[in-house]
Amino acid sequence: MLTGNKQQVISRIERKESNPSLKLFAHILDVLGYELRIVKKGSQI
Repeated sequence: MLTGNKQQVISRIERKESNPSLKLFAHILDVLGYELRIVKKGSQI
């Protein structure tokens, strides 16, 4: 797996049987070519 996690872990997340930690979620997004940004409401990006 590109994420370094077992397929079963990813499968549980996809089936909404498990909630990933913020760290794992950000890592999965990174592997997929996305990034997680937290911005103040109303601010313009």
